Amino acid sequence: MIAMIEDVMILFFNLLIFAQMITLKDQTRQKMFKLAAGCTVFFTAYGIAVYVFQFPMVLSSLLTMSLPSLVLFWLFSAFRDARFFLSFALADTLSLITASFSKYLSLFFPQGEIFFLGLTLLLFIALLVFANPYFQLLKTLMRQVEGGWTSMAVTAMLIYFVLGFIAAYPTPIAQRREYVPVFMAVCLLTFAFYLVVLHSLQKTQKIVEQNIQLQQEQKIYHIAYTDALTGLGNRAAYLERINQLERLRKNGISICCIELDMNGLKQVNDTLGHAAGDRALREIASALKTVFLCRQSDSVFRVGGDEFCVLLSDVDKAEATACLDQLKNQLKQSSQTLGFSLAAAAGVAWVQAEESIEATMIRADDQMYKNKRGEQHVSETEIETITS
Repeated sequence: MIAMIEDVMILFFNLLIFAQMITLKDQTRQKMFKLAAGCTVFFTAYGIAVYVFQFPMVLSSLLTMSLPSLVLFWLFSAFRDARFFLSFALADTLSLITASFSKYLSLFFPQGEIFFLGLTLLLFIALLVFANPYFQLLKTLMRQVEGGWTSMAVTAMLIYFVLGFIAAYPTPIAQRREYVPVFMAVCLLTFAFYLVVLHSLQKTQKIVEQNIQLQQEQKIYHIAYTDALTGLGNRAAYLERINQLERLRKNGISICCIELDMNGLKQVNDTLGHAAGDRALREIASALKTVFLCRQSDSVFRVGGDEFCVLLSDVDKAEATACLDQLKNQLKQSSQTLGFSLAAAAGVAWVQAEESIEATMIRADDQMYKNKRGEQHVSETEIETITS
């Protein structure tokens, strides 16, 4: 009778550990009732197999508990991949190790069945209390991390089957007392391995949390430094880039400042609507990205309603002129796409010695407005540049 109670208790804690480790798809009262009913059926089938038909306990546990509970919890699990099998193998392994320590100690210290029944109960309670934070950690990581679980699941399954094989083949290990110390040493090694894994998971959680925080910071940075309409850098990003380039000037790199202003935006808004004006701004931004963002060192910004700024580093006048010619061609193509003409005026200036980049931008801006005032002589799809 005591042996039966101990077996049922071990199986109960095994299912309890498994239930703590897996993440259910939902926890409605109806689903929980079905889980409880299924577990009750498994207990009944195990009792009949062992105590009526006298089947070996390991085989009965596999056929009436392990495999059926695997199917049952699979149906209710939120994860039907390697994460589920990792939880299953880990729960069964921990249960097997805990029960084995209690059973095999009784072979060498015969203080009575009641004593070791209590010892088994205490060991499982201690396991639940000690491991529960790690179970919750594991469930949290499973929700946060999609990949990387397959190798862990395969390893956990192999460990579980190796321990079961050693315990049952060729005869139950209780009948081979000389091998009990070896089996318990393997159990200790396995337990130590899982402790290392759990501590690694704890570190992984910190990394995951740091990555989540970094992603949030990147989103905030993107919102703070990106123009929502065009996807270009905004004025805040422009000012920060100027500060970066000022620090790089000591390396002797050349810096080219280009100011651009879209012509006729008000006319487009008044005649075709603001949606058409927004499309025009996005097309100009797209053309600027195509021409100037092929190098990581170059930067493009929308600094006003229809004003754009380009900062080029380590370029000569021929390269800058070629880029502006390419931009002109891009705007011609964009004009055909939009169905109306795009026009922009540009001013170009190079940073001189003992001159700040801001001062150079002012010179480029002045040149751009001189160009803009003389635009009536220029085709609408052309960019006129004045270089200083």
